[in-house]
Amino acid sequence: MKENLGWDEPVPELAQEWELLKKQLLLITEHSIPRYHHTIGKKVRSLQLHGFSDVSDVAYAGVVYLRTVYDNTDVSITHHSTVF
Repeated sequence: MKENLGWDEPVPELAQEWELLKKQLLLITEHSIPRYHHTIGKKVRSLQLHGFSDVSDVAYAGVVYLRTVYDNTDVSITHHSTVF
């Protein structure tokens, strides 16, 4: 059954699942996965992780970029992408 809802109105059948997902996402800060990132012997000023994804009826894809800014203002970008 299609309901005439406004853009910012909650979808009744998804509201409970959405609230559970929001609570579970808060728990992610309790976990970490150690990874090695080679910093070429330079002092790191900041690390930024950027992720993007998209999907269609026939495929989906995702890419993750790690942007590293060093104290000497050099910037390094590494990425991993997947398309299915």
